[in-house]
Amino acid sequence: MTTLIEKLERSAIFEIKLDNRIVYMSADCTNYMNDTRYVVIVETNKFLKLWQNEPNPLSKNLNFGNKEIWKMDKKFADAEKGFSFGKSNPVPLANMVCYINKNNKLPYIAINDGITRIIWLLSNGVEYFPIECKNINEAQLLIKSAGYKNSDICSIEELLNCN
Repeated sequence: MTTLIEKLERSAIFEIKLDNRIVYMSADCTNYMNDTRYVVIVETNKFLKLWQNEPNPLSKNLNFGNKEIWKMDKKFADAEKGFSFGKSNPVPLANMVCYINKNNKLPYIAINDGITRIIWLLSNGVEYFPIECKNINEAQLLIKSAGYKNSDICSIEELLNCN
């Protein structure tokens, strides 16, 4: 289960249930764009389908991968270490975009920052997890296409009242 468990002054901490443990991720207030950065909870299978729809992926073997392929990624151990620090030092949310492919009219996502975090979560059995989008239109498309049941989008500003 992914749950917002704590709101600190400048951070929201999410608890994420994996096959055999709990890990933590965070969304933080920054000095810019807090009102246009959105948190979306995505369901893993729907997320993977959107990632596989990406027309020009940087690394096809990852979006069509499995646990064995993901664990061979050169930065996989870095993610393992990053997630090991727990609630006291949560891992930042991955950042992505969500668009409609002009050729086949299917939605897709492209990960801007956080591929290794995503494949680490996937290889550890996550069912759903929070991500960050940089605008409302993409967040709305993502929640419609891969959102976890009964979840909604929320800007960082709305979530944390960044001032």
